[in-house]
Amino acid sequence: MKEIKQSVGMNQEQLNAIKKRITKASVGPWVVDSKNYPDHKRAKLVTNSHLYIAKTFAKENDADFIAFAREDVPALLAEVERLHEELAQSNVKQMGLVLEIADQKLQKREYIKTLHLVNEENKRLREALEFYADPVTYEPISAYINGEKTECYPIDGDEGENARKALGDSE
Repeated sequence: MKEIKQSVGMNQEQLNAIKKRITKASVGPWVVDSKNYPDHKRAKLVTNSHLYIAKTFAKENDADFIAFAREDVPALLAEVERLHEELAQSNVKQMGLVLEIADQKLQKREYIKTLHLVNEENKRLREALEFYADPVTYEPISAYINGEKTECYPIDGDEGENARKALGDSE
């Protein structure tokens, strides 16, 4: 008889071995024969109405356990397989969520990068606007050129240079 090892889970090979034993077992349902076994008063028979499956000298509950095993084991196996499938589907869903979160993080990084670029552009444009919006830009400044007093305006020397610089034009 093979030793049964306790393990955390069952692999498909183990489940297939159980299926094989189920298909080789006598057909069910199995029942406990309520008549005493003629040779021994405590003996109980497990039968499928055609064959004697087992004889036990233990408690009647043990005979019931053996008899119900014919239907319980396939039912438990089906439940294990259903749970394995549910777990596999759950793992697929979980992986999908992980990928979705990773994609969202990537999108967030791209958004932050774009936001940073937009903020830098806004800063350049604001500086240019501040120059053109400043009333001092349009007030005359007295200067002496070749000994003559002359008035000039800061805007005159600019000729749109601040605006082109803020817009990224090099000309």
